[in-house]
Amino acid sequence: MVFAAEYNGPWGLYEASIVQSKEKEPYFFNCTLVDVHPILENGKENFLPKYSPDGKKVAYVENRAALRVLNLESKQTRLMLSGDRNFSYSDDDVWFDWSPDGKWILAPYLQTGRWSHEIGLADVCGEQEIYNLTKSGYESSQPLWAQDGQSMIWLSDRYGLHGDDGNQGDPQLDVYQTFFSQKALNRFRLSPAEYEIVKANEDRTVRLTLASSRIVRAALSKDGEQLIYLAKSDKGFEIWLLKPRTKELKRLGEIESTPKRFGAFPQQLVLDQDDKNAIVLVDGR
Repeated sequence: MVFAAEYNGPWGLYEASIVQSKEKEPYFFNCTLVDVHPILENGKENFLPKYSPDGKKVAYVENRAALRVLNLESKQTRLMLSGDRNFSYSDDDVWFDWSPDGKWILAPYLQTGRWSHEIGLADVCGEQEIYNLTKSGYESSQPLWAQDGQSMIWLSDRYGLHGDDGNQGDPQLDVYQTFFSQKALNRFRLSPAEYEIVKANEDRTVRLTLASSRIVRAALSKDGEQLIYLAKSDKGFEIWLLKPRTKELKRLGEIESTPKRFGAFPQQLVLDQDDKNAIVLVDGR
């Protein structure tokens, strides 16, 4: 397990591992011995560490804005996104996601001369400049790899209401899906009539949600057939299930929450390994 802490002054990165063998103590929650050791203490504020899929690298945020990757064996770091292309308003609000093969990172980043985010694709090896995937001119956020790296989902305010519209200034958002191969897009559009359109259309981005809403988190099943998203409501947050192929939309439930101006916990939504359950975190619970 990797985490950030203030053990010795500024925020550093640390690794915790189970001392006993897997046979004796396979899980963290009930283990008796844990080894905690630093992996990065450099006098800077380092946050939000995330392992690469192979566990050999850690991506993290430096000084609340810059995105870096640490090689755990060599201890060398590589800059993925400079601090002037990002901005943090509060703890844990900087977003990035590893590709399944560990070669790329998705991250929102600011455009030069314009205060809005596009979704960038960063090369972990550092051989290519970050590439703008969305090029929309609208605010784009929270990219996530989907379908084992064949596509990504992300949020956009392109069609939603903007600014202070009675929703505490929260813009309305939609979930979009961008496909990284023609094969993946063709699978999404399987009907013969749609297939002929796809062959003549190179745009591989589709709007998944049926209507804009105050979406804060979204997750797509591995097969791309189910989209779960968390949206703000008058009482708190609603959990929705959408099947993009059939356009079937179902409200799974609502979590009551009292709005907080300061000190609010970030919301989280993830699917379990089998895509059978959604784990939701609201107000720290």
